Parts: sequence; C-alpha cells; structure tokens
Amino acid sequence: MDVQSDELEGGGRTAAVMVKYVRALGIIGLAFSSLLACGIESARAFEFSGQRIIKIQGVRVVAQVNAKEDRWRFEYEYPQGGVMAAIIRQDRQTAWLLLSNRRLYLEVPIVSEHGLFLAKTLDGELSRERIGVQDLNGQATELFEVTVAEGAARKQYYQWVTVAEKFPLKTVSKQGDWSVEYRHVVFTEQSALMFELPQRFDRGNPLPKREATPSSR
Repeated sequence: MDVQSDELEGGGRTAAVMVKYVRALGIIGLAFSSLLACGIESARAFEFSGQRIIKIQGVRVVAQVNAKEDRWRFEYEYPQGGVMAAIIRQDRQTAWLLLSNRRLYLEVPIVSEHGLFLAKTLDGELSRERIGVQDLNGQATELFEVTVAEGAARKQYYQWVTVAEKFPLKTVSKQGDWSVEYRHVVFTEQSALMFELPQRFDRGNPLPKREATPSSR
C-alpha cells in the first residue's frame, strides 16, 4: 500500500481519524482523568482480560481489555472515530490506534483517554468507609463509600474492590450519572503478541521530524 499517496488522495484522512477518535473518547478522559489519578497508571502487576464499560452523560463505551503490567489493548465494541482497537505501550510512551478496515495504524502519544482507570485511590480522596462485602460480576468484593474533594465541593462515590486481588471492579458516582465497570475479568497470563502491531499494517501518519544536530569534528 502506498501510504503517502493514500494520505494525499484522502486529503488528510488519517488526521481526521485522530480528531474523531479524540472527540469520541475525550469526554471520558475529561471526566475520569482528574478523579482517577489521570488514568495512566500501569496495570499494577495485574495480568488480566475482561470487558470494560464506561457510562457518562449518556455515552456508553464498551471495550474488551487485555492488560499486562505496562501495556494493554482495547478492542472497541463499536468504532471510536474510526478506530477499532488501541494498543497502549507505556514502555514506549506510545499508543497505536488500529484502523483495521484500512490496515493502517496511527502512532500517537499516550493521553488520559487511554487509561485503564485502576488507580488504588481516587484523586482528592478524603475518606473511604467500608460498607461490607458483596458479590459483583462473579467476584467477591469489598464495597466502599468514598468521599472526594472536587474544588470546594465534596462528592461521594461507591467503589467495589475485589477481596483477593484488590482490583477496582466498579466505580460509580453516588448520583449514578457515570461509572466505570469491569466484567468477565480473568486474571491470567496474557500473550505478549497481543501488544505488538499486527503484521502487514502500514503506518498512517508520518514519522516525527528529527531535529538536525551539528556534526562533531
């Protein structure tokens, strides 16, 4: 595939895809990044697969998640601005956005929208009161009521954390207007191939320009 000519003929279609992707997930990053410690924490030594459901302001984003320490992968139920999957590599400080129907990938910096939202505590957390033990999505969890300072206001959230792994399975505002939830979570070793670029995918955005350095004599 001639990526360069494809970009020229498409009038910057790859740039448009990135804009649509950011718009599609931007509301998620804005809503959760400040509350959940920017969301770009590692998988905290977790290796797992599962389904993640985020609900906020009438928007619902569902993704299959595979995670292994400093890297993870999202397979979206529906395209997010044309992106069907995203591979996040903290070791490279890079995210690869996969456009499967065009066999292209876009390489972009990691931003809050790419987070797993698995922080141990909520940003601005003031108190955490244990309510009790509940079964949630087939997991034994501890239910907490968490109070958070958001500017001058104080807000409450419920959070379910697995007893065995200390994994935040679900966090929801007390008002019920947004939530992030993991379902069908299985803690098991993940193949390293899940976090590599697919074969025969071409890069859809140009490589960053390198600054010229004076030659030494």
